Amino acid sequence: MKSSLYKAFKPCSQDFNTESSVYIIDGGYLLHIIIWNRGSTFSSVCDNYATYVRTKYKSTALVIFDGYPENETIGSTKCAKRARRTRKQMSSEVMFYETMIPTVSQENFLSNPKNKDRLISILMNKFSSLNMKCKKVDEDVDYLIVNSALDLAPTHPSVVVIGEDIDLFVILICIFTFDNVYFRKPGKEKMAEKIFYPHTALEKAIADNILFIHAMSGCDSFI
Repeated sequence: MKSSLYKAFKPCSQDFNTESSVYIIDGGYLLHIIIWNRGSTFSSVCDNYATYVRTKYKSTALVIFDGYPENETIGSTKCAKRARRTRKQMSSEVMFYETMIPTVSQENFLSNPKNKDRLISILMNKFSSLNMKCKKVDEDVDYLIVNSALDLAPTHPSVVVIGEDIDLFVILICIFTFDNVYFRKPGKEKMAEKIFYPHTALEKAIADNILFIHAMSGCDSFI
């Protein structure tokens, strides 16, 4: 599994000021990290996402969501792999509105791309109404997240990418151009949070071959 690649990276200590940092959050990670309260409406669920981002990462954080095209069998390698996954475990499509209470579990709901896409649209409207920054892209979301970090690096003391997908960090290593960009992999259950710095995460010999290693491990992003 490509997630096992994390074992090859050396975490670093947090040597940046969290108050002056700007955060870029992988929206795919965000959708799953917040647990939906039983009996909450979709509007309340979206409020909880907004509160989480504003409280943990400040209202200036940028959230970037993956898009879900109608025809997922056409397009990038990521779309093709996602289509194969959803054919195996996809839940039914749910026609919902903001005041409705979910009738299926969060996991089942989010396994359907159309459900997820509609929820993202509601979330983006919610974020925009609160002057929170968000974007959605149908292709190459990992590349957009990393490039957004590099775009912000010259004007901020530090930029921190938040997510769990190893693709993000591999791309960051490969196009690393600034010394103030970090990758934070949040903790989960008994696993502690880890912070990685692209410049020191790998020995040079491994770093020079990271694209090959990453591809062999089952990547779904291209650089």
